[in-house]
Amino acid sequence: SLPAEEMRLAPVEERRVLADGSIIDLAAGTQIEVTYAVDKRTVRLLQGSAHFAVAHDPRRPFVVAVADTFAIRAIGTAFDVHLSATGIQVDVTEGRVRVEATAVRDVSPVLPDLLVGQRLWAPLSN
Repeated sequence: SLPAEEMRLAPVEERRVLADGSIIDLAAGTQIEVTYAVDKRTVRLLQGSAHFAVAHDPRRPFVVAVADTFAIRAIGTAFDVHLSATGIQVDVTEGRVRVEATAVRDVSPVLPDLLVGQRLWAPLSN
């Protein structure tokens, strides 16, 4: 099992290579927290924007949790996530992702998978 890593604020644009080989490009002012478990890889996007290039590992899904409201599951992919005060935006640059609403009453828990070139914008719950 890989160690858990906690990551703080990126004061400038920064590239982070995780223990599994996944790459995260952080925009200035972005804050994330990374936790690896035996069965799952989780990155919490606490603020800002990041591009994720995910290392393939079908036994351990790679999930980006956003604002305790959405979970974005990588399916052999690369994608951008931007968290603002009002919502999240997801842009798929490679492969596909699955976005799950974890705390939004008005949204289906599982939205259709996003494919390359597709974008999702979703409001945060109040």
